[in-house]
Amino acid sequence: MTRALWSGNISFGLVQIPVGLHSAEQMSEELPLTLLDVRDRAPVGYRHVNKATGVEVPKEMRVRGYEVAKNQYVVLTEADFRAANVKATETIEIHSFVDVDEVPLLRLERPYWLNPQKKGQKPYVLLRQALQRSAKVALATIVLRARQHLGLVLPVGEALALQLLRYDNELVDAHELGIPQGLEGVVVKPAEIEMAAKLVEGMAAPFDTHLFKDTYQDDLRAVIAARRAHPEAAPEVPKKVAKPAADVVDLMSLLQRSVQEHAGDKDSPSPAPKKAIRPRRTRTLASPRRTRGSG
Repeated sequence: MTRALWSGNISFGLVQIPVGLHSAEQMSEELPLTLLDVRDRAPVGYRHVNKATGVEVPKEMRVRGYEVAKNQYVVLTEADFRAANVKATETIEIHSFVDVDEVPLLRLERPYWLNPQKKGQKPYVLLRQALQRSAKVALATIVLRARQHLGLVLPVGEALALQLLRYDNELVDAHELGIPQGLEGVVVKPAEIEMAAKLVEGMAAPFDTHLFKDTYQDDLRAVIAARRAHPEAAPEVPKKVAKPAADVVDLMSLLQRSVQEHAGDKDSPSPAPKKAIRPRRTRTLASPRRTRGSG
């Protein structure tokens, strides 16, 4: 097993559950693209360099500091971060138990696995079974990388997981961006709502993502192979399908056709496999990328 990113205790009332924290993310393989200078195709690198000397600073010589005045810093060590609040840095403090349906999906940020230490196995199982029986999740706080996070402790199969959450001030309110706009005069007919609901029902399925994969990397490799074989050839970019103007779209007709197509898929005894959908790369269990850096 990989080394724990963090170790401490889940504080569950008076119960202490020693656990190790392990990332639940596994980033998909990406093409190793290199940033180049278009003038001579020399690689453009990124290095941790001393801004005063231009010399690269080795990892063991890097420390964190807080700027108290222009070019004046207070250097902080790992002991300083622990001294700020020892209990907070060593404890996943459970504050309450909530219904998972009450948690807005936009709050979900980053998942971790909680691995019980040997002395914490029984209380670990106790907490997991209590959460499963009550259909609740635990709202908790944890300090990771010099920052306190809000999170959920939840049962996933036989394990417990920690799902970090975004704070209120880490989400931009849609109204601040003027979203939605121009909907005041939009009228949807009852028949259109009914047909749209039928389409939703027709497309309903269990949550299953194993058919989804990022095939864009494969397509890009094909482009690279073609570019390598014919460096001077201009890439053939397919033309986008022209979208009909909004005022000529027969919404009801489109809904009816969609319902019929999906009904046909379900009635077919041996439906053809659907092409894998190419979703945008996202974090596991997470929604949009966070607005502030965190562990």
